[in-house]
Amino acid sequence: MNEYFSLKNKKVTYTWVDSPILSRQEEIEANEYFDLKKSENPKLFNGKGISCKRYLAKGDEIELDICETDFKRNIWSRSLQKQIMGTQIIGTNIIFCDIIDKCLYLDIRSSSVEYGKGLYGAFGGMVDFSDHLITASSDEFISYVKFSAIREIEEEVEYIGSKLLESDFFDIGLMFLGDLQKISFGLLVNRKVTCTKTWESSNLEKIKADDLEGFIGANSDRIILTTMPVLEYIRNNSKSLF
Repeated sequence: MNEYFSLKNKKVTYTWVDSPILSRQEEIEANEYFDLKKSENPKLFNGKGISCKRYLAKGDEIELDICETDFKRNIWSRSLQKQIMGTQIIGTNIIFCDIIDKCLYLDIRSSSVEYGKGLYGAFGGMVDFSDHLITASSDEFISYVKFSAIREIEEEVEYIGSKLLESDFFDIGLMFLGDLQKISFGLLVNRKVTCTKTWESSNLEKIKADDLEGFIGANSDRIILTTMPVLEYIRNNSKSLF
C-alpha cells in the first residue's frame, strides 16, 4: 500500500536511530550483489545515504525514524525486493510546474541508469548522509531534504529564472511506498524547463495540466514507481496548484 501526504497538512516528527542489523547471510548476499553490479559498472561506489527505519502516519503527524545506510544496501534491497526498512535510501522527486502555462515537465530516463530505463520520472535523486542529521531537529531535516533536491536540480536541469532557494518549493509531500518499504519526498517548484543536462536523461516531456489524467492512464506502466504518487497528487489537486 502506498500513501502520499502533503506536508502543508502534516507535521513531521523526526528521530535519528541506529541502522538495522543484517544477518550474516544478508551481509554476504549484499556484498556479493554489490560486487556483481560493480563488475558491470566499474564507476559504481558505495556512498552513504539516509533511510527510514520506521514510518507512522497518525492524525496530523508523521513519525519518522531515520538512520544511516549506504548504496550497497540500497541496491541490494531494492533490486532483490528485500523490503527491509532502513536499507533503501530516501529519494527526492522534483516536479517542475509552469504555473502560467499550466503544464509540468517530466524526465525520460536514459538506458544507462540503474532503475527506470526509458521510463517517465521526476527529477531528483538520493539524499546523502550528513553528520549534522544525527542531532538535527525535524525542521532541519526537512530543510536538508530541500537542500539535497536543489543540488540535484542544478546538476540535472536548465531552467528559466533565478537560482532556486528552499522557499521556492511551493508544495512538499512525503510518500510511503509499501512495495519497497521506503519513504520518498515529492517537491513542486514553479519554473519553466528548457532542457536536461545529464547522462541519466534521454529527453524531456512537457504535459499540460488538463491532460495529466489521460497521460497517467495511457502511461501507467511507463511511470517510475516513486513518481506516480506525486503525479496523482498533482492530478487530484490541479485546480488549486495551477
